[in-house]
Amino acid sequence: MGASAVLLFAVPASPMAQPWPIIGGNSLSALAGFAVGQALGHGALTCGIGVGLAIGVMSLTRSLHPPGGAAALTGVIGGGLVDPAGWWFPVAPVALDAVLLVGVGLLFHRLSGHPYPHPAHPQPPDHEAPAPAPLDVSDADLDAVLARIGETFDIDREDLRLLLAELELQVQSSRPGLLPS
Repeated sequence: MGASAVLLFAVPASPMAQPWPIIGGNSLSALAGFAVGQALGHGALTCGIGVGLAIGVMSLTRSLHPPGGAAALTGVIGGGLVDPAGWWFPVAPVALDAVLLVGVGLLFHRLSGHPYPHPAHPQPPDHEAPAPAPLDVSDADLDAVLARIGETFDIDREDLRLLLAELELQVQSSRPGLLPS
């Protein structure tokens, strides 16, 4: 839960720091890891299988959350916290802790004036200068550029569009005449 807290409080706009990835990613990964540990034992190879399965489950459920790998690993290895809980381990303590963590995060971000969960379709802030015409960039264009770059970025398409529009506005307002208005 420590790594989940880092994501939640330090990078709350990250898709991996949203409520479903925190709760679902940790809980489903703990379940996958525990199931693998029960079925195949607690060895090093089993740890890899458990974490790999957890990554697959998180990907399928759109709950990708890197700390889920630790939850899966904990479920495989077992120990003082896992063994007494048995099959309840993914629910209590993991899901319960994740729900409580998200609740504290919601309260913290509300009190600090930051939007959380991250809005699905952010609106650009109001500006004195008129907003530039949106770039005529299709989702296919964005996907092609991202594929060509070959890297994974922690930003969704709408946030990228907002960033590009804000950049265009900044350039337009700081260098009059450079861009058509």
